[in-house]
Amino acid sequence: MKNRLLKISIVLITISLLNSCATIFFGTSQKVNINSTPPGAEVYINGLATNKQTPCEVLIKRKVKATEHNNKNQYNYVLKKEGYQDYLVTDNAKFNYVSLLDIYWLGIPYLIDIPNGAIWKFEKEKNVNLSVSNETSQNKTVSTRAADNTPPKTIITNTVVNNEKINNVGKYYALIIGNNDYQDLDIPSLDEPIKDATKLYNVLITKYTFEKPNVIFLKNATYEQLIQAFDDLSNKITKNDNLLVFYAGHGWWNEAKNLGYWLPTDAKKSNTAFWIPNSRISDYMNSIKSKHTLLIADACFSGSIFKTRSAFSDAQPSINKLYELPSKKAMTSGTLKEVPDKSVFLQYLVQRLNENSEKYVSSDVLFTSFRQAVLNNSPTEPQYGTIQNAGDEGGEFIFILK
Repeated sequence: MKNRLLKISIVLITISLLNSCATIFFGTSQKVNINSTPPGAEVYINGLATNKQTPCEVLIKRKVKATEHNNKNQYNYVLKKEGYQDYLVTDNAKFNYVSLLDIYWLGIPYLIDIPNGAIWKFEKEKNVNLSVSNETSQNKTVSTRAADNTPPKTIITNTVVNNEKINNVGKYYALIIGNNDYQDLDIPSLDEPIKDATKLYNVLITKYTFEKPNVIFLKNATYEQLIQAFDDLSNKITKNDNLLVFYAGHGWWNEAKNLGYWLPTDAKKSNTAFWIPNSRISDYMNSIKSKHTLLIADACFSGSIFKTRSAFSDAQPSINKLYELPSKKAMTSGTLKEVPDKSVFLQYLVQRLNENSEKYVSSDVLFTSFRQAVLNNSPTEPQYGTIQNAGDEGGEFIFILK
């Protein structure tokens, strides 16, 4: 009888433990790193001062109640620094899939994980680029929605806002290229470029001012298809329009010639007849008379496209000024090194584009928002700067929400 009771007790204890997998492995709270450029910003969480300045680490509960400053299971971080606009970052809880292990035991799900909030998780890092204050301070109204689909709340923060509206915005064009399958057996095929290109394509046409007819999406593009696409864009884009070019696929760097290349899918390893040198890409960027051009390259040795490479500028002029000056900028997943097939760079780029809630976001601010995350989670060093000999005059490509 005693042995039977002992066995039953062991089973009950085991079930209790396994019905709290998320609690055991992750706990009921988590740490979040908060960084800003420039540093030294005061951090407020859901309307409360933390008495910490960036860069800093804060501890948050996984379960959070709704208040006048946040929805249920939602954190709102406000960063304040004298001389800069206040910056609001919203983080909605995401489901912790480890807690799915609970359902395999007696059909009694989440005995502990639900009450203590361990089924939820939040982002581990927040990176913010603060903008210099150039408007009078006023109340800013921000509409947010929680992860549990409760109605939106209106959060009022005393902040500095930029009420500028860009006038005379031209059309937004894009050329998106993903090359997986190479015809030459001596050039290994890749698994991820088309998937990555598709993710970028989807966020651009659904969330930003890129209309489908103005977006060319090439999968496994040959030399002729690439050249034809550039020629077509040269013939239709005007000086008022904007162009984004994305390339994911093989790249190559010739040390002796100090020259980098893109490799179309019909390129041959034995000769460079169908290779496209970066100098030719720069020529196209110059010949296409767009107001702004942003080149995003997720390929080996893509950093050789630059005239200069820099992360960002601390003091940003107004959005109107950035849009007024022509620009030919590039961001790449690496410098002159190989990059992995599975792209952390693209993952965070698309994530930040999806998360963005600002009407206007410049390409340098976008890059800054995910640069540190890429450095922390991959061996590559993402770069941002001006394309060589392409006619840049100091402006920035501006992403505009629909």
